[in-house]
Amino acid sequence: MSDFSELSKDLTNSLSDEIKKKEGIFFSPPESIKRMTNYINNMLKGSKIGKDIKDVLEPSYGSGEIIKYLEKYYNKSKGLSLNITGVENNEEIYNNTKNLREGFNNTVNLIKDDYLLFKAGKKYDLIIGNPPYFVIKKKVIPKKYQKYMKGRPNIFTVFILKSLELLNNNGILAFILPKSFMNCSYYSGVREFIFKNYQIKTIIECFDDKYIETEQETIILILKKQEKISNSKNCIRNNYYLFNTKKNIVKMKEAINGSTTLNKLGFSVFNGNFVWNQEKPKLTNKMEDIRLIYSGDIKNNKLEELNENTLKERWDELKEKYEKNPKKSIKDKIDKKHYVSVHDVKPLKGITLVINRGYGNSKYNLNYALIDCLDEYYLENHVLGIKYNGELSKEEQLIRYNDIILSLNNKKTHDFISMCMGNNAMNTTELEYLLPIFT
Repeated sequence: MSDFSELSKDLTNSLSDEIKKKEGIFFSPPESIKRMTNYINNMLKGSKIGKDIKDVLEPSYGSGEIIKYLEKYYNKSKGLSLNITGVENNEEIYNNTKNLREGFNNTVNLIKDDYLLFKAGKKYDLIIGNPPYFVIKKKVIPKKYQKYMKGRPNIFTVFILKSLELLNNNGILAFILPKSFMNCSYYSGVREFIFKNYQIKTIIECFDDKYIETEQETIILILKKQEKISNSKNCIRNNYYLFNTKKNIVKMKEAINGSTTLNKLGFSVFNGNFVWNQEKPKLTNKMEDIRLIYSGDIKNNKLEELNENTLKERWDELKEKYEKNPKKSIKDKIDKKHYVSVHDVKPLKGITLVINRGYGNSKYNLNYALIDCLDEYYLENHVLGIKYNGELSKEEQLIRYNDIILSLNNKKTHDFISMCMGNNAMNTTELEYLLPIFT
């Protein structure tokens, strides 16, 4: 934090937590800025920013960390010259930064505007920045970008698409992005568009680059607009457009060598469709009702066994804690019961291999359990289910499921997961079509 400017620290303290979360405001770590600019200069082979690159855009400049870095190292006093445009939508930030340009050697134009509505009137040699990260509604996204959105769209993907449009030929895009961009299924449409139309120069992991107030894991993505494109070394499986660092891609290709996938073996993967906090009135702890399996019930690769005495003791203890300290987190645990009484959704039957989906806020650790002894059951939506699609006897199915379980314990599988799961979670597509299965 000591390398951040005083302005960044002051703005972080003055902005409310609600605004920072709502608008995705976290100022760029100086280490990440250095990584971006150093790579770009090395990429230019003897030339540098300010010589080959003149017109620069920072589409969400925040406290101006990136602009100030560019001003310090690339300015007229060093025989270099930049025309920098900075766009900022937050009024408080803009009012505290708009006078920064007065002391700069370069030409710096700071604009108060919503970048999604910003009319540039020109194109740029370099678009560099740390766009905001937060979920937005699809209807507020310009129509021409909506076709690239899948699932819950995030504003940083719209920043990417708009910025790519504003690049000159041979222009460079350099963005600090959440690590989840590399593999999350929500962003697969944007990754495919990049893969087919822009040269991926590098992806850099920012392991040690610390933000002031968040533990968000980030990468740096650097793209170039050029005629000839060859991205095969930047993508693990082209039909899924999974991105990663070049070093990790080599390792991942080695890890999947000789493997197949669940889909090719005749299995399908689905997401549990019971959202417990939307169905609280239907939940009980009566064992005569239908079992609801949560991610936390999968422990040491087995399904936790429940009995009436255990449940009573656990809930009595929770209720006692809540009486002493009525926290919402304790109330949620009390409401999170293990059985379903009234049900509109058809329960599952037969054999299912269940896997924890992960929550995205901690490192993903694979955990599974084979469900073969419950007559009926539900899966909560943080649980993934694997079902065999063919017609085999229970004994024959168990043989195939056990082959998968052996593969899940293979070191290569764990190596692949540790490199692949950039968003600390597993989704259905990754499990069915990407995860290597060794049989």
